[in-house]
Amino acid sequence: MMIGDKIRELRLQLGLSQRQLAAPEMTRAYISMIENGRVIPSEKSLRIIAMKLGKPLSYFYAHDAQGDKEIYAALLTGANQKVKDKEPDVALHLLRKILSDCNDDRLKLEAYHLSISVKRSLRQLESAFADCQLALQLAQKVQDREKSVLLYLQMGAIAFAMEDFLTARESYQNVITLTHALKSMEEERVKGLTFLATSSLRLGQPKAAIDAYEAALKEPFVQGNPEQYGMIAMGLGKALFEDGQMDKSYQRTKEAAARFKSVHSDNYAQALHNLAVLEMSTGHLLTSYELYEQCMKEYQRLNRVDKQASLMEDLATYWIKRGELDKAQKLCWEGIQLLEQKDDGLIRGRFYRALGHIYQEQRNYTQSFYSYRMSYDLLHRIKAHQEAEVSLQALNQLKQMQEFGTDEQGC
Repeated sequence: MMIGDKIRELRLQLGLSQRQLAAPEMTRAYISMIENGRVIPSEKSLRIIAMKLGKPLSYFYAHDAQGDKEIYAALLTGANQKVKDKEPDVALHLLRKILSDCNDDRLKLEAYHLSISVKRSLRQLESAFADCQLALQLAQKVQDREKSVLLYLQMGAIAFAMEDFLTARESYQNVITLTHALKSMEEERVKGLTFLATSSLRLGQPKAAIDAYEAALKEPFVQGNPEQYGMIAMGLGKALFEDGQMDKSYQRTKEAAARFKSVHSDNYAQALHNLAVLEMSTGHLLTSYELYEQCMKEYQRLNRVDKQASLMEDLATYWIKRGELDKAQKLCWEGIQLLEQKDDGLIRGRFYRALGHIYQEQRNYTQSFYSYRMSYDLLHRIKAHQEAEVSLQALNQLKQMQEFGTDEQGC
């Protein structure tokens, strides 16, 4: 018997109307909705009702699996609402109650799914990863392949954010295995292949990334989706670039730009950005600079502050290559100032490293030391370990230079 049914039965036995049961703390309409199963009473309201009906609170919960399910479903609905209301801590409190007390595996799976999303938004990555592991055990227990796929995608994204690229790659490989020959999960398979490629790139395995990107491009879902095709072709262009296949990289990146342009996609600016990097790497500095200027206009139109700052970092590299250190230095400081609007620790750390290089070229070793050190400290703090290692190497090389004074080495 459900909670509402129990309340109605007891009320009628005592000869009470809905209005009498409700007054003065609640309305008749509220009691009616409870009895009709349209709402689940809060614990506070249920205590008041139980006292008026002469029953302990446990009477309404005991031996009532359906009633329990209703309560936990209501808690899950409440948690979703708290997320929408931007009250993530309250949402997590409600979700913890479901995960600790609820015996319904599918409700718990939904609660885990929401908990993982909330924790990712709060950057509680280790806790979110642990939730993924527990949720996967449940999904496998109830043999829910779809939920398992979605959880592996979440796990891969969390591991990637923690720079655990081996675990990320393993998670995405599981996605590919589980979605094999399943037309209903073609989109998830494409995501698995794409993110597998990205993880392989971070592991310094461009050939594996190329294979994954090319497999993704062959999927029917991608063939009919210009935006998706463009994103994967752009990633493939980057992988080919990392593998030293410059001509193929240029062709794929240009193809991506054409796809984005055909559907008026905002990602067209990123494709132009990648083309500019390619042109610079092959020594076509003038063409590269023209693309950077075109790209900057697009980023400004889109109000992408982070992308504008990233582009300024590339432009600073452009001027360093041309020996125009003053222009490069000016761009670095303008980029750092721009990040005051929307900070990005990774880009800021790279700016400080570029400044370290500029000051080193200018033989201003004290400022170079401090810039490299600021870059390393920042990148290390945000756990961008690979980038931090580059800055640390630059710092150590500077320390080893004969021109660098003993006092400054001890800073």
